[in-house]
Order: sequence, then structure tokens, then C-alpha cells
Amino acid sequence: MHPPDLSPGPALRPGILFLDVESSGLHAGAFPVEVGICDDGLVPRSWLIKPEPGWDRSRWSLAAENIHGLSLERLMDEGSPAVEVAMALADVTTGKSVHSDAPDHDGRWLRELSLATGVTLPDRLSHEVDAYAFLAAASQAEALAIVGRWRHTSEVVDLVYPHAHRAGPDAAAMAARFRMTLDPVFAGRVEALSGRASR
Repeated sequence: MHPPDLSPGPALRPGILFLDVESSGLHAGAFPVEVGICDDGLVPRSWLIKPEPGWDRSRWSLAAENIHGLSLERLMDEGSPAVEVAMALADVTTGKSVHSDAPDHDGRWLRELSLATGVTLPDRLSHEVDAYAFLAAASQAEALAIVGRWRHTSEVVDLVYPHAHRAGPDAAAMAARFRMTLDPVFAGRVEALSGRASR
């Protein structure tokens, strides 16, 4: 599943990234299978990860596979080597503020990827809502306007960017929520696509 083609142009806050990771399960010994990243320019990047030899494939979770739809066979066939994914991810996240809607879980998978490859990755993710910290420096009128748009953003975005349990689209959904708070024109486009009247 791919996010809609709503790329609004260059990112307004290019230093802020949203990240999502899919995994082989939540049990001990589980490992990352896909990672996605997106800024508010809404052009997500994602990578399937070929399991490392040291990762325990014998405990592959069919329940997790049923959620994200990625089979072990597909990862072996189509996944990129973990070190290549880690290097690409390190390149794109260096110097950026990285946010997730599940920072504890996603941080765990990044640490696993870093340990397996020796590539330094963000060791601490911020929660998605922390991306709005810039509001503290905004004028009162600007901050109130952004907060007003944010209050109904999630419901609207969920209609246009439904939770796909795939790393790229789910990172894009977080970035879309963020973009809607900053960009009233984009917010109107998303609301129109969702079938809701603009507020």
C-alpha cells in the first residue's frame, strides 16, 4: 500500500524526520524487517531488510507477518543487506531530529540493526508529538492557529493515510499530520480528499 500522491513540495521543516519500523514480532530475539523515513515534503523512503545470519529466523512470528504482510521468503529475496540499510538510514538521519509514534519499540529495532551492522544509528527517538516543540518559539497567534489545526488532524489523516503497518506509508502519515499543522493549503487538500469539509 502506498500513500497518496500529495507531495506538497519541499519540506517546511527539513530537520525533522518521522520514522517507522516493522519487525518480525515483539518477542525476545525478534528483529527489524522494514524501516521507513519521511519528512514533511511527504516523499517517504523505505527499505526491506534481509535478515542477518545471526538473527533467529526459527521464531518468525506469523502473527506479525499477518499484520505487515511481509514474509520471511520475500525478505530473503527482496531485502537489502542490513548494513546497506543501516548506512542509508545513518546518512539520512545524521543531524536530524527523528520522531516515531512508538519510540520505545522503534528504538529497539534501530539498536538491533546498529548492533548487527556496527553502523551508528539514532540511539534515542523522540515521540511524534515532540516534533511540535517549535511551537514554544512561535508567536501566540501562530501557535494557537497551529494547535487548532492539529486537534482534528489525526482523524482526517487516518482517512487518507490509513495505518498500513508498512514502514514507508506509516512514516508518511506522521509527516502528513505534521505538514497539515504547518500548511493550511495542504490541510485543505487532505481534507478534501478525505471527504470532510474544511474547518
